[in-house]
Order: sequence, then structure tokens, then C-alpha cells
Amino acid sequence: IAEVNITYDTLENNIEKGNLYNTIMRMIAERAALDLEELIVNGDTDSSDTYLKILNGIRKQADAHIVDFANAPVSKDAFKAGIKAMPKKYYRNPADFRFFTSYNAQVEYMDTIANRQTSLGDRAVQGGLPTAYGTPVQGIAMIQGVPDGTDPNIIKSDILFTHPKNILFGMSRNIRIEVDRDIRERKFIIVLTAKIDTKFEEPDAVVKIENVQE
Repeated sequence: IAEVNITYDTLENNIEKGNLYNTIMRMIAERAALDLEELIVNGDTDSSDTYLKILNGIRKQADAHIVDFANAPVSKDAFKAGIKAMPKKYYRNPADFRFFTSYNAQVEYMDTIANRQTSLGDRAVQGGLPTAYGTPVQGIAMIQGVPDGTDPNIIKSDILFTHPKNILFGMSRNIRIEVDRDIRERKFIIVLTAKIDTKFEEPDAVVKIENVQE
């Protein structure tokens, strides 16, 4: 459940005039999409955050095959370890799988490729999705690094290795947006509700590489 309050004064005294309501509704939709992505990725029922504790996201659920990279800097060795930990009955076409990680880890990996005096290095600088052993490495905004408990200068993150279609996101009904007004407080109340959940179709087909230094 998300709630947005808009006062009558806000709607009346703005440069967009009657268009502001439509602008706010678009902004709510964009923010809701980002918040849902955060919950899907970082949800944790043990979290102290009241929003994230709604459900366990894919990072928490990925516990079938865990590789501890021991705070070493992100490199091809991290991706190699992930591939070797994946049960071979699932890993048939490397290009169909994805390494999902933080944007910082993706950039650091691309930087190691860019240091090569080759056309591959040039392409890494120019952009595009990098690959590791034939599998694309894709940065996700909601996978963010956290300081290490012993050394705050070390920022560590995770890498999830699976097939994109293995990640399921379900909604039991459409997202509902309802509007009411409080005439005493002179404001509109916009409430967005959604009933969602996320699971892996095959939990055994997921590898998580932990403690990767960005």
C-alpha cells in the first residue's frame, strides 16, 4: 500500500494548473515500478525496514548454491566460480543466462575488459552489455553494495546467476489506484495497492556469488 497526499493549494497554485494531476499520476506509476523492483530484489522478512519485510526477494531466496568470493575484487574468476557451481543440467545455452549484479560491479568488470588493447576493450568503453564466458553481465539498480563490517572502505555486493525466465513475478489482481478527498484538511488522498509475490520457478537453478568487492 502506498499513499500520496496532495493539497488543494498544490493543485491550484502551480504552473501546470489542471495538468498537474496527470503529471503526479505518471510520477506515482514510475515510483511504484521502482519500489516494486526494490521489493522483488531486496525483500527480506527479517529486515528492520517495514516495507522490505513484506516478503523475501530473489536475493534472499537464492540459497541453493552459494559461492563466497571473500571480498575479492570483481573479476572473471567470480563469474567462473558461478558457472562451475551451477548444476550442468540447467546450463545449456550460456547466452540465455544472466549474471545480475550492481551497476558498480558491472562497471568495474567492464573496466578490466577496457584495459585491453583490443577491439573488445574499445567496445567495453563505448558501452553495451559485457559478457563473461558467453553469458551477459547485467547491472541492476536495486542490487547495491554495502560496506564490509571489518573494513568500511570495502564495498561488497552479490551476483545472481540464473536464467531470466526463472524469476517469476506474480500479481493476484491489477494494481489499483483509488482517490478520495478530505474536505476538512483540504487535500486529495491517492492510495495505490497491489497484491504481489516473487519466486524462482526452479530454485536449484540459481547461484549467488556473495561478498564480491565492487
